Amino acid sequence: MLARWLYSLIFCLALPLILLRLKQRAKANAGYGQRVYERFGRYQSAKPTPGALWFHAVSVGEVAAARPLIQRFLERQPEQRILITTTTPTGSDRVLAAYGDLLAQGRV
Repeated sequence: MLARWLYSLIFCLALPLILLRLKQRAKANAGYGQRVYERFGRYQSAKPTPGALWFHAVSVGEVAAARPLIQRFLERQPEQRILITTTTPTGSDRVLAAYGDLLAQGRV
């Protein structure tokens, strides 16, 4: 319990620095600015995705690592919608490359 409280305190104290760093990265690469909400467990979508199974992959490596799990899930539950979020522009590009056809079908 103490460890969680301490971690939360450190995170809250570091949050202004984290946001400043994100702002700097967004100036260099606009894609980082589009991912700020996803870093805090929120996503922006034209329409909500109720009942979707949510996969969150922080970066390209996690997108690659999650791909077999997502594929297996899609094979077993073909009608289930999924939501995949990332926090980096390159991770998002990988998701689009891997699941663009499902996105066009409205499944992702």
